[in-house]
Amino acid sequence: MRIKTVAIKISVVIATLAAVLVPALAAPARTISVPRTLTAKVATGADRSVTFRFLPTHVAFSWTGTEGTGVEFSVDGRRWTVATESHDLEEGSRHHSGIFSVARPQGLRWRPLGAGVSRVTIDYLNTEDGPRETRVVPATAAAAAGTPDIVARSEWLADESLKRTSGSCKRDFSPLQQLFVHHTAGSNYDSDPAATMRAIYAYHVKSRGYCDIAYNFVIGWDGRIYEGRWARSYGPWEVPSSENTSGEAVVAAHTLNFNTGSVGIALMGNFVDVSPPTAMKDALVGLLAWEVDRHDLDPVAKHRYINPNGGTRKWLPVIAGHRDAGQTECPGGKLYKRLPNLRERVAAMAAPGKDVPNVDLSALTHTIVKGETTVLTASLTASAGDALVSQPVTVWVKRGGRWAIKATGTTDGYGQIYVEVAPKRNVKFRAVYEGSDLSWGAQSSNLKMTVTEPEA
Repeated sequence: MRIKTVAIKISVVIATLAAVLVPALAAPARTISVPRTLTAKVATGADRSVTFRFLPTHVAFSWTGTEGTGVEFSVDGRRWTVATESHDLEEGSRHHSGIFSVARPQGLRWRPLGAGVSRVTIDYLNTEDGPRETRVVPATAAAAAGTPDIVARSEWLADESLKRTSGSCKRDFSPLQQLFVHHTAGSNYDSDPAATMRAIYAYHVKSRGYCDIAYNFVIGWDGRIYEGRWARSYGPWEVPSSENTSGEAVVAAHTLNFNTGSVGIALMGNFVDVSPPTAMKDALVGLLAWEVDRHDLDPVAKHRYINPNGGTRKWLPVIAGHRDAGQTECPGGKLYKRLPNLRERVAAMAAPGKDVPNVDLSALTHTIVKGETTVLTASLTASAGDALVSQPVTVWVKRGGRWAIKATGTTDGYGQIYVEVAPKRNVKFRAVYEGSDLSWGAQSSNLKMTVTEPEA
């Protein structure tokens, strides 16, 4: 199932298309009004009650103490909630909880769990009621057969001004070799996971100092999958994969010393004493099957993980819980004990596996005089090099910073379609295959075309 680039001999050029078929988009580009996430923190003292400057939708706690200590809190003075520690956020003797949804309380009370708890700090956030900003949400692709339906960052209203992608936060990518399952250690039964995504994101960046949200993907209680750490801008035909165009996974910050070459999937909630619901487990299985099939991994095997940057080596299940790589309860006992069964389900779903095809886009010339025409050739081949015939391939064009469909045709007996173009300015083209029941989707590299003025 490895990608194999094959040179295709160009047959007789025809400028007509066998058929026109426009792929469906889950949502067109639109302009929306988005609330800015409000964040603040308060360091508590001897008084174990705090009053907030604004009404929060989420809270999180940090404290200093020995292993096993913690805090619990109450917003009404009667019901108390343990602020479960999130070991994804370990930092020496400083402990951090997950993110908890709250119903806009004016304040809360807290109390220590265990001796020696000190320096308790409360982060509070509001993801719903802040000043509103206008934002353009780009078009997003519908999931192809076997591809998870992933909620893009733009759809859960991520504030892209928060993340950092330069300097020490410059994005890094690596071939995928490892999958980790986490829990966020926050509230269960979350009814607004998109709002909690914004809270986790802001907390990780503004309070914890991360470059971006720590996880590659997060799964809500209802089974919806959310794009986590930013990898790149995607075309409107793409499902956000947390990968670059070569299929390498972006390095996130979910498992210390094991982030390079791995993908972290967090289930939203706390699964120490509560089992994840069926919708959440089904979504996890589907996401894992998509990953292992496309990257040729064995979901029930163990292997030696090797960090290509730090040199960390460890014998791990290909699909591991966070605790397999460190001293932590994550992803919670109720979820961890289900991993063997989930691995078997992933193996059954991924078998016998889909092919990973290749799309190549070429042109008779990469420089054209304005007013003249040339022909693009898109070639679709299986990983073994055989032409894929009678398959729809779409050619996209990028003008003014936005992609649009140029044409779609059905591949001929050579696995090719031909598109006649006459651009008036410099443009980029890309060929896209959406996939089928037997093959995953694929796309070509950008083809850049320079347009020159005619001689006087």
